[in-house]
Amino acid sequence: MKAATPARVDQAGQPQQKISAQLVTDEHGYKDFDIAGHLCVHRACVPNDIHTGDYFNVYHGESSKSGCRWDGDLISSLRKFAA
Repeated sequence: MKAATPARVDQAGQPQQKISAQLVTDEHGYKDFDIAGHLCVHRACVPNDIHTGDYFNVYHGESSKSGCRWDGDLISSLRKFAA
């Protein structure tokens, strides 16, 4: 019997989900992404002039919007977000 491959875990010991982002539009001063693979986030809007430590909008659930802290990378920032 073949041993199961252990799931990748993050620094908090939680399984890492495979998150992907598809750019939908790059108008009006921000980039609008469709998010797949995140436990709750389905959309993210990142300002073109964002800096590390700034917050950008993420959309989750049926109609909820929250702020997510930018760490320099979209996927990394989303992994740290918990709604």
